[in-house]
Amino acid sequence: MNFSKLLKYELLGILRNRWILFFPLLFLLISGGFLKISGDAPKAVLALSHVTSVALPLISLLFTVVYWYHAERFTEWLLTQPVGRFEILAARWCALTLALTTTLGVGLTSSMGV
Repeated sequence: MNFSKLLKYELLGILRNRWILFFPLLFLLISGGFLKISGDAPKAVLALSHVTSVALPLISLLFTVVYWYHAERFTEWLLTQPVGRFEILAARWCALTLALTTTLGVGLTSSMGV
């Protein structure tokens, strides 16, 4: 297996997790709420940056820990295959980073009208 195949399987595993759909909805509600309450986009962006700087690391850490715990058997199976440990770790890290960044971008930009 090469890196792109591992990345594809990791992304498919993340997409099967229903919690990943919760994050864009959460950020969509928060950003939409700030826009409705303040009525001014710069104020909403400032308030949203404060909330995001606190909530994003906590949510990312929670999702990552839950995903790694539930993917333990798949990881054990991957370690029996002729794949390097670094490739497995790098593919999992890239997949989690890509998925969480995408969900944050979708959730924040969908309420801003971009």
